[in-house]
This record gives sequence, structure tokens and C-alpha cells, in this order.
Amino acid sequence: MGVMKQETKNKISASMRQYRQQVEGSDEQRFWNYVLDPDPKSGCMLWAGRISALGRGVFRSNKQEDTAHRVAYRFCFGEIPEGLVVCHTCDIEICVNPDHLYAATQTQNIADMYKAYHEYRLGKLSII
Repeated sequence: MGVMKQETKNKISASMRQYRQQVEGSDEQRFWNYVLDPDPKSGCMLWAGRISALGRGVFRSNKQEDTAHRVAYRFCFGEIPEGLVVCHTCDIEICVNPDHLYAATQTQNIADMYKAYHEYRLGKLSII
């Protein structure tokens, strides 16, 4: 992969600022204010808010707490279908990029984690 051009980085940053202004004053704005601009190499948008002891992003809204990636999924796609969990295509637990999130069964999630672990061990998968 090549390095992202500065012009592209500026466009992404401007786009994030514009989006944050559109949702001003809401829980959604508070949420996106804790998100870093996309990583130029991976595209991951990392959570910069509170992190749990398990290494997951945490967001509190209306006196309820949930993991940041689940909140991002709900903001972008609606409610999480019953019986499904929110998974990461990037396997970075603090990534909240909607393009990296998908709903799957817990069985599928475990299979994906197992596959990613072995690809990482074999040097086929890299992390940020």
C-alpha cells in the first residue's frame, strides 16, 4: 500500500469536521468528537475516549454505557439485529470506522478472530 497523499488526508479531515458540525449538540456529536481521523494506512478510525479494562472503547449516553464500536454501528446502520454481534473487519477493537464494522453471529465472530490470529502469526496480517 502506498502512503496517502496530504491532499487526501486534508479532505478526510475536513469531511470529519463537517460531519461533526452537522450533529452538533447531540450524543452523536459527543461520540464522533472522541474519534480520531482515519489512519492513512489502515483506514481505522480509532476511539480516543474511555477504554475498558478489556481494551474496548466505551461510550456513555443517557446513563447507559456500551462499547464504542456498537454505538458507531447503531449511529450508522440502525439497531443491531437480534442475535447478532458487531464485528471488525480490521480486528482493531478500538476502531469505530463504520466501513470496518459488520453484524454477524457470535460463532462467525469467533471463527473470524481465530482466522485473523493465525494469519497474524503467519505474517499475513498486520495491525496498525
